[in-house]
Amino acid sequence: MIPHPERIALHNEIHARPRPRVSSPCQVSHLALLRAPGSAGSPAALRELCLQYGIAPPSDGQSHFFGDFGRFRLKWERHGEFDDYTVYRGLMRADDPFAEPAIDSLPAGWLAGVEGQLVAAVHVALVPDGPQWSHRDRVAAALGAADLIGAELTDGAALLFTDLHLDASGYTRFLLINRSMNASLAGRQVQRLLELEVYRMMAMLGFPVARGAAADLNELERSLGKLVSRLGSAPADEEPEMLNEVTRLAALAERIASETGFRTGASRAYHALV
Repeated sequence: MIPHPERIALHNEIHARPRPRVSSPCQVSHLALLRAPGSAGSPAALRELCLQYGIAPPSDGQSHFFGDFGRFRLKWERHGEFDDYTVYRGLMRADDPFAEPAIDSLPAGWLAGVEGQLVAAVHVALVPDGPQWSHRDRVAAALGAADLIGAELTDGAALLFTDLHLDASGYTRFLLINRSMNASLAGRQVQRLLELEVYRMMAMLGFPVARGAAADLNELERSLGKLVSRLGSAPADEEPEMLNEVTRLAALAERIASETGFRTGASRAYHALV
């Protein structure tokens, strides 16, 4: 019996990106940034942060990092076309769980050196259950929201509220009320919330591409309709002109497909994940 050369690596992949355990009360901030094409290696800003705190930085071959920086914990992950950063720390103000978000614990100015285009930004406040959260106005005030979306999670072990709007700093807010989740389950639920928001936004990247192609598609449709209407009655001497038009329309269709194919395919894949 000959072991497959990748067996151990494939088996260990399930443990490659563990979800951090999260105990309430806790604040979590999450950023997802599109990388520039061709970017490789671990981010320079992350390496500098690790060295500043005396922590071993990730190597260029790594795609995942988790470190305890004392005042906060930081997780970095590299995905197919984006990087994400998650900051964890204890809740600072129980009366206003979003007043001092976890992202504020990073060194001043550090985010300015992080490379990539911001696609998604999320704050999660994980708070223990209490009588104050039974009042809609209290939940709305904590989120800074007028309209609320809410649901029970994990058979009632948690309550989730959001309004899916961006706050003044450009973050989506989620208030997660912990009724009976342990730290492991809470960590999984927080991770799920973050992934839902990030993949929702990544799926939406296909929308402006599709909208931008609409004008070309309309032209293609009109021209094709005119061409089809001529086919039955056009004289033979017009056939070269019609053949040229068919070639032009075929080239236009190929250009639209090449320009939109990757983004629309990625949007379908991200939508499936959501």
